[in-house]
Amino acid sequence: MRATILSFLFLLFSSQTVLAVPQFTDTAQIMRSYDYSAGLTQSSITALAQDQFGYIWVGTQAGLNRFDGHEFKQFQPKQQDKNSLSGGFITDICISGQDVWVGTHTGLSRYNTQNGRFTSFLANDYDEISSDRVHDVTCQSTHIMVSTANGESYQIEQSSLEVTSSKLIGNFIRSPETQNNNIYYLTDKGLMGKSGQQSLLLLEGEFKMLKVREQRVILLTKSEEMIVYDLLYKRILWSKTFAEITNITLNNLYVSTNEILLATSNGVYLFHFDGRLINHWYKRQQANGLQDNNILSVMRDKNKGLWIGTETRGLHFFSQLSESFGHVST
Repeated sequence: MRATILSFLFLLFSSQTVLAVPQFTDTAQIMRSYDYSAGLTQSSITALAQDQFGYIWVGTQAGLNRFDGHEFKQFQPKQQDKNSLSGGFITDICISGQDVWVGTHTGLSRYNTQNGRFTSFLANDYDEISSDRVHDVTCQSTHIMVSTANGESYQIEQSSLEVTSSKLIGNFIRSPETQNNNIYYLTDKGLMGKSGQQSLLLLEGEFKMLKVREQRVILLTKSEEMIVYDLLYKRILWSKTFAEITNITLNNLYVSTNEILLATSNGVYLFHFDGRLINHWYKRQQANGLQDNNILSVMRDKNKGLWIGTETRGLHFFSQLSESFGHVST
């Protein structure tokens, strides 16, 4: 009898533990799609991230959402209120420990997952913030790095929440990222690297986005080319042009240990770090496939599932088991 009770308690505790975190029960499906009718605030998916609990955070042009595998929780903004989400048009999301940092067109907000509260950082409250229109946010060091639409940048110390100037040199600063105590960022001159107090131009060019992994920088150019640059040997390892696709736009990047996911106006491309094209997902004439070719955001979750944010048809999910879906170009 005692053994039966213990077994029951173990099963009860185990079931409660499982239910306490997001459960993605649709992973056996080829594809799942979610739009306004499924509970999203809007169907243009501009930013994606996954927090430490497994929740998927979804930014749209009209609000922030958190997905637990079953339903969406919506977060509504209150502009110029430092204790609320600062804006509805989400430009970027990054996760740092228990904090979710959200860039919007009208300010930067921090959501603490422990107490469920927002704190916003607005130009009216800080001299170091010259614009509330956030371009991008990164969470790779002790400081949150932010660049704004007017080409300026600032940083926030994570433990004290002190706002200071990033002291990056150059005009029209974009995409600052930290790697091994160095900061890499873009200006109107090209790719810059800052070590200590010294800033150097590493690669001249017109770039619109960068991601740093290990000793490599993945760059998107304004002429719609992707370049992989080696920081150790200071040279371009390989590049990819899309001349065969008329009027293609490279929208976003997601980079993991050995792969690059490229969101474009012609679907999603998956590259190995050595430049090999592994897969290409795009809209085809079938009901259970990708419904929009213009991809604004993309990411992998902790189970290697693929999340694709489209411009007009909401959020799409592919399990790792379904990666044969789509089309591979060679």
